[in-house]
Amino acid sequence: MKELSIEILEASEVSRRGLWSELQSFAQCDPARHYFILLGLLNPEKTFRSVITARDDRGNLLATFLQRSSGNAQLMMSQKLMDGSSPQESLQSFAEAVRRIGFNQLIAAMSYCEAIAPFDLFVSHTVGAEISVMSAETAASKELQKEIICDLEPLMTSDLDEIIALYQRCFHSFTPRPVMEEKLLSGRGHGVVVRKNGQIAACAQSEFETSQHALIVGVATTPELRGRGMASACVAGLVKQLAVPGRDFALQYDNPCAGRIYKRLGFIPVDHVGHYNFRKEQ
Repeated sequence: MKELSIEILEASEVSRRGLWSELQSFAQCDPARHYFILLGLLNPEKTFRSVITARDDRGNLLATFLQRSSGNAQLMMSQKLMDGSSPQESLQSFAEAVRRIGFNQLIAAMSYCEAIAPFDLFVSHTVGAEISVMSAETAASKELQKEIICDLEPLMTSDLDEIIALYQRCFHSFTPRPVMEEKLLSGRGHGVVVRKNGQIAACAQSEFETSQHALIVGVATTPELRGRGMASACVAGLVKQLAVPGRDFALQYDNPCAGRIYKRLGFIPVDHVGHYNFRKEQ
């Protein structure tokens, strides 16, 4: 592969050139690894400060570094760079551009970060959430149907007050209500809930659905009712509802107990989220 063409762009320049839609399409190719980037791209100028793009000699986008307004950063790479066919040196100019901009912490798929690690950008790192994918074949299986042991109802925008209250008991942070509401109204994602005594006891949602992929997010159960299979039923039921030929499903999790459930349902680990600290030049 010839040397990549590198550009460093301020967010305002990305907007002026109409490139956010290209970055969103690039992110949609692998939503399992790009979930939080896709969320940021819903309001890109407020989320991101600057962007580095790397293109081949035909102008195809192969890698993107996104510096957030917070000073942290995110990273996307094409599988063409990850399949081992490209020499490591092809990423040197991209890595040097990243070094020039800098960051507090790079939070991205570890497979991406390790591709540029040889260029001495990082001083340390920690391993975060596991990234797992369920194949379209597993999603269509009869075995998954057996997990749906509860009556499920569709998640409606009128349920969001209850969902927020449930998430406040289960998560340190979660997607803001306006984003969830817009997602449901636009059809970008869906959700299912289990009710006990008229109250929402468990739920699962989807995000960034395309014909090939869908993300499973926001899986939660009321703490007092855990261990009864309700979350598993929500995930299995939502997957079954959305399953079409060729569509896989992905999620991220950092709870080992949840991980065991997802693996039983048929999600296969493919990567981890890494948190990489920048090596600042002395």
